[in-house]
Amino acid sequence: MKLLVALEAHFFRTPDGQVWNDSVSDASFWQRYLHVFDEVLVVARVKQVAVADPKWKLSSGENVEFWCLPDYQGPWQYLKVRRSLQEEVKKAVKSADAVLLRVPGAIGTLVWNVVKKTNIPYACEVVGDPWESLAPGTVKSIARPVARVMTTWNLRRQCDQADGVSYVTEKTLQKRYPNRAAFQTHYSSIELHDIAYADSPRADAPQGEVRIFNAGSMATLYKAQDVQIQALHRLIQNGINARLVLAGDGVCRQQFEEVAASLDISSKVDFLGMLPGAEAVRQELDRADLFILPSRTEGLPRAVIEAMARGLPCIGTNIGGIPELLASDDLVPVENAEALAQRIAEMIEDAKLYTERSEQNWQKAKEYHANQLDERRYTFYTRLRRLAEQRIC
Repeated sequence: MKLLVALEAHFFRTPDGQVWNDSVSDASFWQRYLHVFDEVLVVARVKQVAVADPKWKLSSGENVEFWCLPDYQGPWQYLKVRRSLQEEVKKAVKSADAVLLRVPGAIGTLVWNVVKKTNIPYACEVVGDPWESLAPGTVKSIARPVARVMTTWNLRRQCDQADGVSYVTEKTLQKRYPNRAAFQTHYSSIELHDIAYADSPRADAPQGEVRIFNAGSMATLYKAQDVQIQALHRLIQNGINARLVLAGDGVCRQQFEEVAASLDISSKVDFLGMLPGAEAVRQELDRADLFILPSRTEGLPRAVIEAMARGLPCIGTNIGGIPELLASDDLVPVENAEALAQRIAEMIEDAKLYTERSEQNWQKAKEYHANQLDERRYTFYTRLRRLAEQRIC
């Protein structure tokens, strides 16, 4: 039984046929599907390269095949290759017994437009909210307003018509993108194992220079690193000895560096670039005193859950699935550096609050242990497989 998985991630293929990525997990990611299905066919954009970057993760694996779509960036390049994308997707869908769309996204929509005209069952894993991710201020493109409306409309129809839907949030995405199917559930894409958890929460509030950490892509403005830098500036102006450490990379990094320079705090902002793996991320989390994620848009952020698992107090915005993770007092408005700075100051100056939040977050993160999520995930995939078997018969 072959499952087609459509997703938005970019991959790279070397001459030896191996496929790599710089964003999603390694080949172990596909095991969640192979636990139920015999084969996985990944439909995604793949760029041919001569040599793999040492920081990339190997995506190829046993019983995993990649259907390589033309690589493109942005709406204008998409329009140029749309016809070839459609032809490739049609051929890919014909070889599948069931389809899983990791949506929102253009690739998922292309596959949906084909599979909905067949008898092949499909399900959705909703991992984000395009109404928020394409809101004003998130993407600099004249196509953004139209893309926001169209992607949101498509996602609503995809969920409404799907044979099953899973959401990364417990309640938030379900309200905007409801499903009338016989089966739906919720689980995060995150799989945290014992090694991800600190032995205990933080016992003491920070002393000396406060190390504030964030890990997030700089490919867009979604993670609001500019707001984080502005908040750091306010903290320093108020006499708080703090440092901001930013892990991640992307085309917006130079813009963020310029923000720090314009505020004359470049020496207080560390740009680490892409960290090489999970262990490196854990090391940075353990060195940090506080984790912040004042995102402009979110699904259910993995970075926050990983920080919580290390016993870190966290501050985020009241958007997407973040309110399902953090206490309401630890949520600040979007685009509000002043409110973010104020909450950071309150957290680090109140030892009782700091240790309480550390304990609460550490306990909450246990809900995202792989053992807790696997049962719901496998039940969802099993129902999709059984539906495919029924339709084949």
